[in-house]
Amino acid sequence: ELNVIGNIKINEHLGTTIFANVANFQQEMDNLGNDGFMDKPKSRQVNLVNRWSYSTDRFQSATTLSLIADDREGGQMGYTPQRTDLWGFTNKTNRYQIFTKNGILIGNTASLGTQLSATYTDMDNHYGLKSYDAIEKNLYFNAIYQQTFDSIHKLDAGVSVQYNNVGETYLHDIGRSLALPSATGLPLFAGGVRKEVVPGIFGQYSLMLPDFSLVAGVRYDYNTYYQQSLFTPRLHVKYNVNEKGTLRASVGKAYRSALPLVENIGLMASSRRLTTATGSIEADINRMEEAWNYGLNYVHHLQLGESHLLTLSLDAYRTTFVRQSVTDLDRNAHIAYLSISDKTSYSNSLQAEAQFDLFDDYWSVTLAGRYNDVHMTLNDQLMEKPYVSRWKGLIVNNFRTNLRKWMLDVTMQFNGAMRLPNTAGLAEAYSQPYAIVHAQLTRRFRHFEIYAGCENITNNVQPYPILGAHDPFGTSFDASVVWGSLMERTYYAGLRF
Repeated sequence: ELNVIGNIKINEHLGTTIFANVANFQQEMDNLGNDGFMDKPKSRQVNLVNRWSYSTDRFQSATTLSLIADDREGGQMGYTPQRTDLWGFTNKTNRYQIFTKNGILIGNTASLGTQLSATYTDMDNHYGLKSYDAIEKNLYFNAIYQQTFDSIHKLDAGVSVQYNNVGETYLHDIGRSLALPSATGLPLFAGGVRKEVVPGIFGQYSLMLPDFSLVAGVRYDYNTYYQQSLFTPRLHVKYNVNEKGTLRASVGKAYRSALPLVENIGLMASSRRLTTATGSIEADINRMEEAWNYGLNYVHHLQLGESHLLTLSLDAYRTTFVRQSVTDLDRNAHIAYLSISDKTSYSNSLQAEAQFDLFDDYWSVTLAGRYNDVHMTLNDQLMEKPYVSRWKGLIVNNFRTNLRKWMLDVTMQFNGAMRLPNTAGLAEAYSQPYAIVHAQLTRRFRHFEIYAGCENITNNVQPYPILGAHDPFGTSFDASVVWGSLMERTYYAGLRF
């Protein structure tokens, strides 16, 4: 893997930055379960980014051009796209984007900003006897006017428009498509194009006081594909309880246009068929997700000695879905039912975090824990959402010498048990809790750094991650039931110049 970053200052106003990343991995390994499948896909990836910046006293502009080319190939050992006797997959993704942001000051109290982006994504994927191809064309523009009245009051207002064109083709078996007729006659699952135009207007008021701030906003959009008006208010409040503690609260509405096929692309690495909950695309798929979000955050700073600071953070968030994109994997072990459901669905999250320094800043520690309570209605029954750990933990240790010539980072991640979907008894109902430890040692010199490390030091991996590996074209094959790490103990070393 190679990463290159170059900065060029052309003159006092104009500069450019070039980012390049090239990665190549072509080794076949089969250590996980010794099931005849590659543990890690062979891959080639290129990322190129070129950013241009221009600034004066009253005008600023930033334009970025980016390219991503990603090519992956995996499956049974020895698989190539020419081998039809072996199960394998190929993922090819090309993405091109241009993004420009420009702002100009108007007088001393106002400004006008614009954002414009254009993105083209081409995906070509093959999974055994399934294939999924998609092309997405996206254009986005917004203009924001900001008026500052004084040090207390500020107003933002603007307009936006988004155009999204997604063409999808999904084939379940070679030469045969899983075509599900809809009320409009569009066989979305065999091949369809969805065009959305979303114009909108928005406004936001900000109140800034010494110990209290408030941001209240509202926007109105109209989605031409769903022929639906979208009204989304939001409110953010910040209150300084005292010199050491800050309380924040937020509430807001949200809509999302779901793409059920690509969002469940991992299920294509299984024998499951993808269909809709009732067989009607109009009733099951062609609706928008809608939800209310609520959040609370409290941050407290404690001084420990003359130079040590302990930061405590508590978070509580809830999302209540009015409608949610649901993938039911429990009704039938061989079928995935996709729908946009208006039945009970919610997500609660509680998180606590502590950050502190020890021994004159030579050692810094971060401790974090999170509890997730995520439920959705599947087949008329309120159930835990699969593949969501109720408990997660994180410990980060950073060790530094006085001149920061030597640096050691040790990270441990804990993942609690998660509910697994219906596999007809091939897997347990719940996964096993597991922990992963990473470490990296860095030595800094005047003009370069060398580093070495190990990922997954304890080699804690999911045993037998592929169900039905002995018969990959059979009805019990499923490579999507992934709940643990698939990355074995990995040593690495590198140079930064």
